[in-house]
Amino acid sequence: MRLIVNKERQWGILPDEAVANLKKREWDNTSRLKKRLKNILGNPIEISLKPPKGKEIFGNIEKFQELVSQWKNYKHTKNVSWGTVSFKDVGQQLIPLKLVINDFLQLKEVIGRDAIDRISKWEETFDEILSNNDEGLLNTLINNIDRIEKLPKNEVRMLGIVINELKKNRWTGIHSRSIPIAGMDTKFLENNEQLITRIMDEKYDSDVSGSGGLFNWLGCKENDSGWLYIRSLCKEVSEKMAGLPTIKMSSADLINYSLPAKNILIIENVQPGLSLPEIKDTIAVFGGGKNTVWTKASWLKSKNVFYWGDLDSWGFSFLNDVRLNMPDTTSVMMDVNSLEQHKDQIVTEGTICAQEMPLLTAQEQKAITALKNAVFGGDRLEQEKLSQKHVKNELKKAGLTIL
Repeated sequence: MRLIVNKERQWGILPDEAVANLKKREWDNTSRLKKRLKNILGNPIEISLKPPKGKEIFGNIEKFQELVSQWKNYKHTKNVSWGTVSFKDVGQQLIPLKLVINDFLQLKEVIGRDAIDRISKWEETFDEILSNNDEGLLNTLINNIDRIEKLPKNEVRMLGIVINELKKNRWTGIHSRSIPIAGMDTKFLENNEQLITRIMDEKYDSDVSGSGGLFNWLGCKENDSGWLYIRSLCKEVSEKMAGLPTIKMSSADLINYSLPAKNILIIENVQPGLSLPEIKDTIAVFGGGKNTVWTKASWLKSKNVFYWGDLDSWGFSFLNDVRLNMPDTTSVMMDVNSLEQHKDQIVTEGTICAQEMPLLTAQEQKAITALKNAVFGGDRLEQEKLSQKHVKNELKKAGLTIL
């Protein structure tokens, strides 16, 4: 026997709820918002106010009256579509049917002050950058606005100058930190490499990525950040490396040199790599920071690859970059447990990395979400702050053999 449940239809959307629905659908949805800015999506935008039908107003006249009253007093009256509906016993009634947005200007006005201020800031940003570049770059800026808007005003100005100055092979043989662009901080290109690469790829039909990255495209030499520490973590492996416990190699050389160990442990910073315990059949590659280009090496495919970085937005972005080349990379100590065990050492991060990180695992996403929400009072835990006991225990859990 089937039980039939008569579920009452919910009707009558008030102004605050309608605007919230509009904001969620059109403003908080970054993909749709960018399309609106580029005039890809058509108008008008319509939000149904779920007007009552048939006998729905009977027994709930107060709700109906409140619905009509609020929409009559709604400040954006030109955006409310009304209609006359006949109801049995109460006759014809004028009721609000839809919230109608005819263009982008009305969209930001209806959503309110936050939207108006944000668009004003975007317009200033676009004007600042396009004053040094072709107007045709506007859609490229819109595609990257969620990253650009996080930049300080002085860096927005510099971004406009830089993307106008950068040309393929323009600075062949020059170190990237020595590129002679007036007013540019020596680390500006490195700190904004991903954003600049995205913009230049759209400007030059993906030629930047196709050339092996921004600095290869420019023809620059590697800076010291292109060099990596290589440290054998057991005697047997050290003997295969001519008895040298620690050496330095450029990423270009490392791509073509197969390291003689089963396990490769990639570490973001120098000091944690130097502090590692002895580990069986393992080599640590460390100190490269965001330099992950060498993980494209074909010889890595036959190794067990592990990654340990700072627990902050940049550390997780570097992990994501490694997985672009080595999808099976296992992270160590980049989880909520490590945050909980060292919460007294968590600080506030300076510049936040805005890169999307789709290759993080659920546990890693949980950790970076905890950081973003400052669950433990901050959003950055440096590798150096983790206790040696915790490091050894977590390396063991990852399947490595501590000697």
